[in-house]
Formats: sequence, C-alpha cells, structure tokens
Amino acid sequence: MDKVLIKYASEISLKQAATKKLFQQRVQQHLEAVLEKKGVAVRKFFSWQGGVIYEVGDLKKSLESLKYIFGIHSYYPLVHESNSGLESLKKAILHIKPFIEGKSFVVRCKKWGHYPFKTQELERRLGAVLAPYGQVKMKDPDVQVQVQLLNDRAYFFTEKYMGAQGLPISKKDRVLVLMSGGFDSTVAAWRMLKRGVSVDFFYCNLRDRASEKQVLQISKVLVELWGEGSEARFFSVDANSLVQELKQSIDPTYRQVVLKRMMYRLAQKVAFKYRLPALVTGESLGQVSSQTLQNLRQIDSSVELPVFRPLIGLDKWEIMQEAKKIGTSILSEKVLELCQISKGQPVIHAQKKRLDEEESRFDFSVLEATWETLTVKDVSSLGAKDLKQPYLFVENLPEGAVIIDCQPRDMYKKWHVPGAENYEIQELLHDFKKFDKMKTYVLYCPFGTQTPFVAEVMQQHGFSAYAFQGGLSKLKKQVSLS
Repeated sequence: MDKVLIKYASEISLKQAATKKLFQQRVQQHLEAVLEKKGVAVRKFFSWQGGVIYEVGDLKKSLESLKYIFGIHSYYPLVHESNSGLESLKKAILHIKPFIEGKSFVVRCKKWGHYPFKTQELERRLGAVLAPYGQVKMKDPDVQVQVQLLNDRAYFFTEKYMGAQGLPISKKDRVLVLMSGGFDSTVAAWRMLKRGVSVDFFYCNLRDRASEKQVLQISKVLVELWGEGSEARFFSVDANSLVQELKQSIDPTYRQVVLKRMMYRLAQKVAFKYRLPALVTGESLGQVSSQTLQNLRQIDSSVELPVFRPLIGLDKWEIMQEAKKIGTSILSEKVLELCQISKGQPVIHAQKKRLDEEESRFDFSVLEATWETLTVKDVSSLGAKDLKQPYLFVENLPEGAVIIDCQPRDMYKKWHVPGAENYEIQELLHDFKKFDKMKTYVLYCPFGTQTPFVAEVMQQHGFSAYAFQGGLSKLKKQVSLS
C-alpha cells in the first residue's frame, strides 16, 4: 500500500485542545468514509498534532478524493521513508535523485520531536547531498523536496497537493439553504459546508417538475462531491398558486420583495419543524433590485430566524469562478431563474408601511396551501432512477403546453392532437435548442418508447419537456374525452 501524509487546516491548530481533537477526528472519519465508499482500502498509519499518515490501496483515486475533504490544508504522496538519524537521512535522500536530476530544487524539513540538529542545518546538509544531481534554488524551484521528521522516522515527499481548507463537516450543525440551483445559492451552500456546517435544501418551485429535477440534481452533485455523509435533505413546495396570487393582489413594483418574504416564511416553517437554527441564501448586495440594503432589511423582517448570506460582498464574476472551482458551474448555467414576476422597475427602497399595505391584500390561505404541498427527499439515497422516472413523464396534457408529435409525416397526417407540431425524432433533436425555454413541451410518439429519451435530452439543456406516457392509443382516448 502507498502512504499519504495529510496536514490539517491551519485553522484547526488554533483551537483549544478538546476542540482541536474533535475536529481532527472528524477529518479522519470523513476521509476514511469517502475513500471506503470509493472502494479504496485505507488504514491509519501514524498521527500527530499537525496531521496524519494513511496507507491507501489506490493512490491515484485517493489523491483525487482528498481535495474534496474540508479540514485538510495539504497532502503529500510518500516517495521514501527512513530512520531519522542524520546518517540515515543522508543515505535516504538519495532516493530523491530521480526526481531532481536536471532540475532546480530546494530541501525543506519539518520536525516533530527532539533532535540533535537544527532544521536549517539539516536542510543544508541534505541539500548538499543532492547538489551534484540538480541545481539548488531557494525561491521557486522546479521541485521542493519535503522531509517530515516524526519521532524516530522520516518521510520524504516531492509533490504537494492543496486541500480544501475550512473545517470538517458536523452532522449536528445544520442550516437550511434557499436553493434555486443557480450559481449563487449553490456557492452559498458550498461556503457553509466549508465552515463545517451541514446543509439541507429548500426549493420554492415556481415552474414545474423538470425545474425541480434540475435543482435536485445540482444539490445531489454538491453533496456527493463536498458533503459526503452530511445526510442532506431536499424540501420543496409547489409555489405556482403563490405566484398567481401575487400577480392578482400585489402591485407590480413590490412583487419581487413580497415573493422573497413569502419564500422566507415558507423556509422558516421548514426550519422550525425540523429544528434548523438559521436560513442561508445566495444573495449578493446590489446584484439585483431585490438585493439592496433596504430591501434585504425588509425581507429579513418577515422571519424570526437569522439569515446568513455568505456571498454578500461578492460580485457575479467571483461567484461564477467559485462555482467552476467547486464543480457545479456546468449544471447551474442551465438553470432558468424565474423570480422576475414584475413588469417595469421593481422597488429598490421598499418601505415597511407600504409592504404592510400590499400584504394586507394578499390571501394568506394560499401560503398555507403552498405549505401543504411540502415534500422531503433524502438527497444521498436518490439514485439515477429516482432522478428520472418521476420527472420525465406526464399522463395528461397540461393546459398551455406545446404539444410535439413525433410520428412519421404520413401518420401525423392521418391523426394528431389538435394544434400539435410535427417533428420526427432526429429533426427534433437537431432543432429543439431554438425553442423558447419559457414554455412547457409534451412529446408523444406511436408507442411512447422514443420520446422519453428526447425529453430527457431537452431537460438536460434546461427545457421543461416531458414524454406522454402510454402511446397513441391512450392519448387518443384522452383527446376524445376532452
């Protein structure tokens, strides 16, 4: 088995003894759980205050996995090890020769324990042994040879990998993230994970099941990459009736702020029910009209719980760069944000008195009805089938949907749903990207076997697309009865 040395995030070393020990144990437990889940044999070899050495069965897979574990400052694959006596070290350093031949290098040593030589003296002596084979360069060398002395053993490394930093995740410390699946809320959730806090997700669905599927997929990817073992839950409500009530009762200039207040109220009900102490959002100061200081203050006043905003001082470019770093950017860029329900310029300095007047016209029974649609999913336990089957098919033709007939032309001429547009499968796969993403699409074909694939492809590109389940015979009966 190969050995890997892991150094804890420097922040952990600043904690009091009991807290430091707890955080170090969490890092180790998380590391072992992640590697074991990936099928990597792992065994703790040695630990000390600053880090831990593990033996691993698959070095390449281990090095790739360690970068996603919070609480790690850096990690190093072992090249060689020896006794820590000076003469042993001078002989052992020659094993580094193949790594520095024809290159510039520097030797850096770290000690844990008591030794009859100083660190700088040891670095000079070991550097002198290697000097005939490479060029000593104190700043920006090609290779930094690292020697870690731990009691009577010494470990040699030539590669350094940076870890995720932060604090190890606690299952007990948990917050509720208002999740849209876009760049902002996803990065906000990641930043909470980095601070050692587990996250649950709350999604206010303003559109349809395909939109929920996208957000659920992004939540799952985030947790699987960065929050393994955090036992995240995904809460969602159908908020379409809520939006309709807003459009009927609230002045257009105040709809955005009132919508946010309603979302916060729903999220707080979830948090109270599941004993979550705080809400988290991806809001950034001034990024959109509802995120001015005055508007955020009025939005916050709708709930009792504290609202954390990890991105409050970041601009959009910074947020998108962070999304790329954490691996969710490619998914978030396909999510269609649907919070714009106002015509004209939304208010940027919402006043409490005016908000009270606007909300006095709102039918709060609609908010309660929205709450009754709450569903809960265990993110970690969801498989590919769970993320496909419930979100891909419809058994009825939704009002206002664009109906796409995928029959051959001659069959389409004989019978089709009134108003249906005809595209053969390959034609549809070529043309669908030109469609309007604000519309909902239902696809049907003779036996219902080809359209599920196309609907899934369309969903992956951010469209609300579904396959009619049951084929032509079932569809004809439904149309004849309508």
